Amino acid sequence: MKTSYFICAATFVALFASSAFCGTRHAGNPVYPTYDGRVMAGYQGWFHNHSGGVMFKDENSVRIDMWPDVSEYEKTYPTGLKLSNGEGARFFCSDDESTVETHFRWMEEYGLDGVFFQRFFNAATREPKDQSTTVIRHGMKSAQRHSRAVAVMYDLSGLRPGTDDSMKLVDDWKYLVDEVKVTSYGKRNMYLHHRGKPLVVIWGVGFPDRPYSIRDIKLAEFIDFLHKDPVYGGCSVMLGVPTCWRTLDYDCVSDPYLHQLIKKADMVLPWMVQRFTPLLHFEMNRYRDAIKKDIAWCRDAGVDYVPLVFPGFSWHNLSRHEKGIGGEKPVKSIPRLGGRFYWDQIQTAVAAGAKRLYVAMFDEVNEGTAIFKVTDAPPVGKTVQFADMDGQPTDHYLFLTGEAAKLLRGERRPTAQGELPVRTFCYDGNPFATHYYFADPSAHVWNGRLYVYPSHDIDPPRGCDLMDRYHVLSTDDMANWIDHGEFMRASDVEWGRPEGGFMWAPDCAYRDGKYYFYFPHPSESRWNDSWLIGVAVSDRPDGGFRNVGTVPGLGGFAMIDPCVFTDNDGKSYIYAGGGAKMVGAKLKDNMVELDGEAKPMEGLEDFHEGPWVFRRGEWYYLMYPDNHEEPGVGGQNRQHYCMSRNPLGPWEHKGVILESTGCDTSHGSIVEFKGQWYIFYHNRVLSGRGNLRTLCYDRLYFNDDGTIRPVKQTRRERQPFWKGR
Repeated sequence: MKTSYFICAATFVALFASSAFCGTRHAGNPVYPTYDGRVMAGYQGWFHNHSGGVMFKDENSVRIDMWPDVSEYEKTYPTGLKLSNGEGARFFCSDDESTVETHFRWMEEYGLDGVFFQRFFNAATREPKDQSTTVIRHGMKSAQRHSRAVAVMYDLSGLRPGTDDSMKLVDDWKYLVDEVKVTSYGKRNMYLHHRGKPLVVIWGVGFPDRPYSIRDIKLAEFIDFLHKDPVYGGCSVMLGVPTCWRTLDYDCVSDPYLHQLIKKADMVLPWMVQRFTPLLHFEMNRYRDAIKKDIAWCRDAGVDYVPLVFPGFSWHNLSRHEKGIGGEKPVKSIPRLGGRFYWDQIQTAVAAGAKRLYVAMFDEVNEGTAIFKVTDAPPVGKTVQFADMDGQPTDHYLFLTGEAAKLLRGERRPTAQGELPVRTFCYDGNPFATHYYFADPSAHVWNGRLYVYPSHDIDPPRGCDLMDRYHVLSTDDMANWIDHGEFMRASDVEWGRPEGGFMWAPDCAYRDGKYYFYFPHPSESRWNDSWLIGVAVSDRPDGGFRNVGTVPGLGGFAMIDPCVFTDNDGKSYIYAGGGAKMVGAKLKDNMVELDGEAKPMEGLEDFHEGPWVFRRGEWYYLMYPDNHEEPGVGGQNRQHYCMSRNPLGPWEHKGVILESTGCDTSHGSIVEFKGQWYIFYHNRVLSGRGNLRTLCYDRLYFNDDGTIRPVKQTRRERQPFWKGR
């Protein structure tokens, strides 16, 4: 009899639990059942252009401190601002589905796990809701395509004391669940869960500058609803609080009721933007100690914890117009330091025991915290000022965020203090390096590894005047590459042109344990008459070069594009030239001085610039671009080559081996690596512009008599970004 009773009771409980589960509007089987091991970012999505017209009509209308790189957006819109080259600056609209799709594609490409959609109180409580949910609807679609996590973060900004309270958000949550289907959209449940439940964030709890009291806006009731409602509840709740929430001082209200609310929730997120800066000594120690103490408090309270990391802060343009900020603020008031500040926080947080990270923010250019693609060449103006990227590529912070996710999950090791992760990329067809506009590749093999020293086209370009910032790339298999980062820029050259720029095609050589980097640069404002060949030295090939001066006796009008060749007997030769004139000379053992006068090279046909000399067997080869022009197109240089039995000629012209790559200028190098010869060059496939170039390489083959077969250029099959503008 007892057995029958217990069977009936168990059956009743199971049926009750099943009916309760069936009553919820949330889908099961989430792809992201926990926040643990994940890096999420805040997503504003607030750059609207409902009229489809001009955005930021003039400098006075600008309230942002960083300018997005818009080269990959399908739709962009004109603004009233100008770039440094005189072109009109363009901006994206967050409401465009293609914009959101681009952002989610980046998240997948770089390894950001997902985003919290920022849902401000005013938008959440305003009718109709269709327009205010446009970005979220687009995001739900893109999350399916790119397998990214999404969640809702309610921001209490705009809540009016005495009139509004948190329970007004109940209807909005029901709308998001029923109509937008945030927790049940598509074939896969991409809504972020924590502790197995949909995660909802309430941000703005405990800040003293808010007009409302946390005791009077029914926060506890709203948390209870999200926890317990049989249809729309069953959620985990995260509270966004001040940095000093634990001690209830400084940037936090002194009300202990905040601790009751936090213990009632499931997770706490302290807002740390502007609370830490790289300008103070031992700042990461303070950051570390705060996180460790926070984690200990949360462990005792049974609450989970997520620290915040941010790349930097700047709100100069906003501060010029908005009240309550305390007057005009400087640009980059919390500098990014090329990513070191961001990466220091990431490593410190993980070392302190963080199991998850929150990034502020994905697209917040108003306060200069954005991690999405931002240009290093923003608009210019009389009053408006923008923070730049410290010479880093536009995707630098997306890259670092992806590395943060790997570090958090134990998929990579920490870097040494002060060092950034090395960027790696894989060959996927030509162009093979697409994170920068690189050109003029000089390739060498040392110690079983191939190194490429390119020049760097600055976007937006002004001809080739702005070229700057040398990098080193390397590989040991031609498939997996490393960008060792920037090691020199024009401002590092004491004898250089005051206005900078004009860091054109370089080369590198090795002798007696030292690596010598050669680069052309003008010494005066009148650049074309004042070219010199600079020299920098390092004890390693991947950076660390220090300037040691110039090559005496080599310079003047159009004397550019140095090439240094070291023969089998250890003797080195230097070549340079432009403007239809090329010279060559032997170098002394110190690799800086000429061993005799530089002499013109003989036997060349239609020489333009960019010489490259190498040896194969008993033959010396000289490759260079010509002055070829195609009718109706203009300059479309091709690569010629000559052969000789002597490194200084005379040379015998053999013909063209590389046809035009689509650029006005051509420049390349040839090297043997692991038994295969390669030619390196540049094209314009990604930008569509001859002065925004990207690197390529193809296999090179010789005939039995030593002559070179024409090169077949290969290109990626996918649609170039520039065609989608």
